[in-house]
Amino acid sequence: MTRSSAQACDSPSGCDEPEVMGAATLVADRAAEMQSEAAEAAADFEAGSAAVVSESAAEATTEIEAGIAAVVDRLRQSALDRLAPLPLGIDPAAFVDTLVAGKLLRARTVLLVARAYGDPDPDFATDTAAALELLHVASLLHDDIIDESELRRGQPALHVAAGSATAILVADLLIALAYELAAPFGPRASTPLAVAFRRVCEGQLVESGLDWSDDLEAIERYDTLKTGALFGAAFQLGAAASGVDAAVAGAFDESGQRLGLAFQLLDDLIDIEKDTHDLSKDHGADLRNGIPTWPLWSAHRVLQRSAGASNASGAEPRKAIAPEQLAEVANSPEVLGQATARILDLRDESRAILPPAARPELLALASRTVLTGLERFIATGEVTDEAAESEEAADTGDAAETEES
Repeated sequence: MTRSSAQACDSPSGCDEPEVMGAATLVADRAAEMQSEAAEAAADFEAGSAAVVSESAAEATTEIEAGIAAVVDRLRQSALDRLAPLPLGIDPAAFVDTLVAGKLLRARTVLLVARAYGDPDPDFATDTAAALELLHVASLLHDDIIDESELRRGQPALHVAAGSATAILVADLLIALAYELAAPFGPRASTPLAVAFRRVCEGQLVESGLDWSDDLEAIERYDTLKTGALFGAAFQLGAAASGVDAAVAGAFDESGQRLGLAFQLLDDLIDIEKDTHDLSKDHGADLRNGIPTWPLWSAHRVLQRSAGASNASGAEPRKAIAPEQLAEVANSPEVLGQATARILDLRDESRAILPPAARPELLALASRTVLTGLERFIATGEVTDEAAESEEAADTGDAAETEES
């Protein structure tokens, strides 16, 4: 996810360390205690990811890929039916190809959760997974306009290719189409989608108020709204597709939101690490705009402590701290250790919330799918994955690739 500008703070009085015994404090202790075991834990994590796929997991992978093919067909057909007759100023087929060119992570999550809990209704699972991807793409089209991003998935953003008015209307059309797809299945399909997209919009509105004086709890609330919400919907839709009791829908929502928050923190790390060519989207927007993402906020605090800042003027850190400094410290073992430990905690919390599944290995596979690439940050940061060995035993399949945000 990209973010728009927020003002920053260098003042120790205005940017005091939050007195929270969660995120940063516990993570720092954990990193200090376990640093010597980091290499071994990273190797365990990679071994788990590269484990030989069992017959059951191989069958599940085949099922999921068949399900994704059905979702792509549904997306392509429904979008082309609506867009082809319209004067867009671009090739509708080429735009739809871009629309389905992502890894469809949210759709994969719907299908994995659905199969973890039973034998899902294929129409429900396919159409709601497609609807969720339509909402995700619509949010990206809006984001690109707000953030003035020129690239999306390696191609000119729609507002660059066809103009902002067209991009806004196409995004709105995709939102309407998402609800059309979900409507035949009733409230268990439409309500999670509506609530999730409302949260996404709230997150976008909250974004402009983010400040370097905020604590990590405020940043995580924002990330949960902007990114976690659609994963919460994915978990709910997967459960509904398999007929899980609606009374426990809230647990699936919460579980998905936590895994989605973990995904956003990982995406923030990747955004700092990669360049435009590797990431296929405008890079460094958070750094340029002074946005306090989780790792950048943590890096800023490290630099503040190091400098012993005592100024209470509330000056913007980008005037006192160069973006290059923030990026360098955000890639340091200390900050990587804090961020990766928090991601691992969120992953474990996500699993603990859910009721028992018929095929728990598919929930483990969903976590690995969403958090693909985490192992290299574990190897770099001052942290260990205490759950690596138990996860290796539970997760018998390779993860699918992670979705670009």
